[in-house]
Amino acid sequence: MTHDRKVLPAEGQPRSVLEAELKTTRRFLQSVPDGQDDWRPHAKSRTLGELATHVAQLPGSGILMLTQDEYTGGTR
Repeated sequence: MTHDRKVLPAEGQPRSVLEAELKTTRRFLQSVPDGQDDWRPHAKSRTLGELATHVAQLPGSGILMLTQDEYTGGTR
């Protein structure tokens, strides 16, 4: 599959963009109230704790994608 969208390599990204994203991520994670991680807005939704864990893991996934020759999205 080909994509027409161009993606800048990590070294082409301004450091301020990455810092802003991490600041937003940190603010979101800090806003999760203690003891409320099992709350979900709808029965079919993920819990707040599951969403917070997902958001916390995203930077690590980005690092994997940028440092590996091939990224399979968790499959091998």
